[in-house]
Amino acid sequence: MNPVVRVVVCAMLLLAAACTHVPPAVQSASAPPVAQHPDHREQLFVADELVRRGCYDCMKDALAGYEALLADPEVGSRARESAVRVSLLLALRETELGLARGKYVQHARQLMGPVESASPELPGLVEIAEVIASGPVGFTRTASTDAQIAAMLTVSRSQERWATILRNLIPGDLTASYLWVSLACGAYGSTFPDTDSRAAVLRMVEGVPLIAYKVATACGLTSAEPLEAQLATEPRFHEIHYHLGLLALGGQTSRAPDLDAADTRFRAAYAWRQDWPTLTLAMANVAMSAEDFPRAFDYYQRTLALSSTETDALLGTIRALTYSNRHEEAVSACDRLLASGRNPGEAHYWRALNLARLKRDDEAWSDIEQAASALMNAEVPKLAGILAINRRDYATARQRLELASVRRRADCETSYYLQAVLAEQKDWDATARVASEAGSCFDNEEASIQQELAVVRASLMAEDRRARLVARREQQLASNARMRATVWYNAAAANFNLSRADEARRFAEKVADDVFYGDRARSLLDRLR
Repeated sequence: MNPVVRVVVCAMLLLAAACTHVPPAVQSASAPPVAQHPDHREQLFVADELVRRGCYDCMKDALAGYEALLADPEVGSRARESAVRVSLLLALRETELGLARGKYVQHARQLMGPVESASPELPGLVEIAEVIASGPVGFTRTASTDAQIAAMLTVSRSQERWATILRNLIPGDLTASYLWVSLACGAYGSTFPDTDSRAAVLRMVEGVPLIAYKVATACGLTSAEPLEAQLATEPRFHEIHYHLGLLALGGQTSRAPDLDAADTRFRAAYAWRQDWPTLTLAMANVAMSAEDFPRAFDYYQRTLALSSTETDALLGTIRALTYSNRHEEAVSACDRLLASGRNPGEAHYWRALNLARLKRDDEAWSDIEQAASALMNAEVPKLAGILAINRRDYATARQRLELASVRRRADCETSYYLQAVLAEQKDWDATARVASEAGSCFDNEEASIQQELAVVRASLMAEDRRARLVARREQQLASNARMRATVWYNAAAANFNLSRADEARRFAEKVADDVFYGDRARSLLDRLR
């Protein structure tokens, strides 16, 4: 082919190829999209909005969003500072809820880097958050360890300085606002500066969900509506179920506990997070209040698996085992509590009670004597009195039971055992008086239990729980009936010995048809005719 012609043909073929190329705007749907550079400022805005929403999971997502931008030349510096702040918020939320803790304060320090090169406000925020996060845990915020007590002392010494730091950053800094509420409400609020001016301090940020949640849960939750509204707006706010469960238990209100509502809320919270010892302890306590001792034991064990030093969970375990008649296991649990060095008085009391149930009275006596040196309640001298009766030491039994009666006068069982001791001592005047009082006590208690039964039978609670509560109260009524028959007969006999015929007749007639005392009561009545 002529070279000139060849060049022309090639040029025409190239032109045809160019004309058949499809522009990007009209590519077929199956063609891959053209890569776009992400708008990092938009990513930063999304993370900021997650922090404002305030839920724990929202803030975790925000932290991941910030950290993805740390190397960005345009927004990396701001992302780093925001990551420090949200790490502090996560540490505070874990402390407030009593979650198993991450290492968010340490992470914040690593992100911040050397103090001298950090933004001026960050070191102060980290200092404040670190102390609060190492302080009392959970909704009640009661200090129970040396570290928590030290944190509260640090807050007390530093609150004037910290109040100034935080007020200077409010309202522009949400982390500062959150920290301010943490100090102005709850465990620290009674002495923190400007607590009474909370509305004015938070005026510009009170509508932000993060701050609204904190105010509702820290400054006095008396109504479910604010948190219900937040949960409806942000379904990932799972921790709200925990607070609504506490509110159902009465919380900071005077309403009677609703165990079923609390259990429902706590189950919803547990479905979200299981590494939550404060929650599992609350669930165990609800089960204990519902007299579901196997379930209570289960959740106390879950709590101890998460926090082996949780004294309340170990005490709850002991009670659940005791009420389940698992006395050997209860004694072993008491030994664990004694080994921890915490609550020795409670440990010795429950050990004595379980040893008494196992008929090991001498060992039980040693424990109850040690409990008496640590506890000033009615239960310790009551149990000591019963053990002294078993040991036939009636003088000691009388002294301990009289002390128990002084400490709690409305205990029918204490009066029952005391009148038995007085009868053994043939102190007929005291026997007649105490036995008569015990009979009236059992009458009043029966009326109270019958009212409880009526409420339980008419309630909408779960059927298994209703059956359990009814059975236990019917058992208590039967037990009380036997004790009441005994005190009535002893009152009749004591009055007979005191030649008080009318009083003797009145009490004897109460048990004339009793299975155990009927024959003796009728014989006594014959002698009174």
